Amino acid sequence: MHKNLHALVGELDTRSAQIAIMELAALLPDEPLLGKLINLANIPTELDRVARAIDGLVDKAGLTIACAKTALRNLLIECSFYGQYCELGAYEWLHRHGVAFKAKIQLAGQDVLNPNGCTIDGWLHVVDAYFDVKAFGFQERVGEEFRKRLEQRIPGFTITVA
Repeated sequence: MHKNLHALVGELDTRSAQIAIMELAALLPDEPLLGKLINLANIPTELDRVARAIDGLVDKAGLTIACAKTALRNLLIECSFYGQYCELGAYEWLHRHGVAFKAKIQLAGQDVLNPNGCTIDGWLHVVDAYFDVKAFGFQERVGEEFRKRLEQRIPGFTITVA
């Protein structure tokens, strides 16, 4: 069972050459995994999904290694895990189903409501449409609160909510 961040990074490194060249273990402090991250670290199909998403983003969707590294760093931080996990899951689904897209598109102020412009998650080639993945984590939030309260009542145990 993988219990620390460097073990999780090591597992991702073995699944993807793109991830391995990022050298995340050198950038991130090793610390114990909790909650969602300990689940991710110990479910091989989820690790494979993340690796496929990153490989597809870099190899097919035009994402730079630097942007992919930022996405992985966000995934490996508990407070930003959920949103980044959902985004990578959407990208992986698109790749798996052969949907061509370009990731992380910068739109100018005249193209969106924000006068400063913004970066959205992608552009679908086949229908000339932009998309942005949103994770409205209400269920996730309730599950996390439940997990925290159980851990307070049962000291010494790690609770996971699936």
